[in-house]
Amino acid sequence: MEELNSITSSIFHFKSKRLLVLILLGFVSINFGIGYSLWDKANQVVDDPIIDIGVGAVIQVSETLNPGPNQKLIPYGAFKGANDIEEFIYTYTVRLNKDGMLTAKINRLLVGEDATLTHMFTVTVIDENRQVEGENQLTTSFQKEAEAEYHTAVITFRIRLNHPTTQAEYLAIQGKRINLTFTFTASEKTD
Repeated sequence: MEELNSITSSIFHFKSKRLLVLILLGFVSINFGIGYSLWDKANQVVDDPIIDIGVGAVIQVSETLNPGPNQKLIPYGAFKGANDIEEFIYTYTVRLNKDGMLTAKINRLLVGEDATLTHMFTVTVIDENRQVEGENQLTTSFQKEAEAEYHTAVITFRIRLNHPTTQAEYLAIQGKRINLTFTFTASEKTD
């Protein structure tokens, strides 16, 4: 009888260890799944042009214009063909949880990897009330949204190609990727 009790106690002991191991494996699997889904979501590219910002925060947004195989970037005002691009526009809505100021600027404009061709472009920064032609930054006030808990500012960057001085200068940008970096900085409103 003692032998039978010993065998049953070892079987039950083995079952509880196996159950404990299965529970631990299930817990680890679930945690890895949750961790991966959070990591994957954090690495997704968001095409939503709404930016939530806090006072003192600096947010940089990078954009890339890749002309298609038959597309050409042409100077603004030139005769435009079916596949020609004379300007490109990026619009962002920036939200702040209180009244404040927003400074929006273009930090970088690269043609391919060449920063020396930036003089060939005119950047215009536009908010809802004004535009600053040829300047790379604009400071504006956030506006209170009706029935919302936040203030917003709508900023548009318009980039146009100037008329190049030489044919070589014009050809230097054709078919190249254009990389842009915009910076948004929120600050306290000083009245």
